[in-house]
Amino acid sequence: MTRFIWLRIQTQEIRNFPLVLGFPALVSAKHMEQQMRKFLIASASFAALSLMPGVSFAQDVVVEPDVETWAMGQPDTSVVVDQDVVVGDVLPDTVQVIEVPKYKKYRFVVVNKKRVIIDAGTRKIIKIY
Repeated sequence: MTRFIWLRIQTQEIRNFPLVLGFPALVSAKHMEQQMRKFLIASASFAALSLMPGVSFAQDVVVEPDVETWAMGQPDTSVVVDQDVVVGDVLPDTVQVIEVPKYKKYRFVVVNKKRVIIDAGTRKIIKIY
């Protein structure tokens, strides 16, 4: 008899929980547990994914020393762009770039008074000097 009363009280507490949160009381305990589990998984996934860009941009790309030497010796005629110059960003197609001799995979340009090496195929900024 006491077991039945305890289960009844426990079920009643679970049924009243959604009312406190403003949800309808027609939610079963099992359904609430599944919803809470989904919410926790989604929250953990969102937190993990929000930290990933900071980790991926922390990687430094190694550019051949010849490319760096060549880039530093070029005239610094700067192109003004309305965006920040950040590693990983893509330069607009309107920006004219110079092909790096002997290294076809790199391009060079001075943007907002910063020397920039970009990937030839994607126009993604690789290195900023």
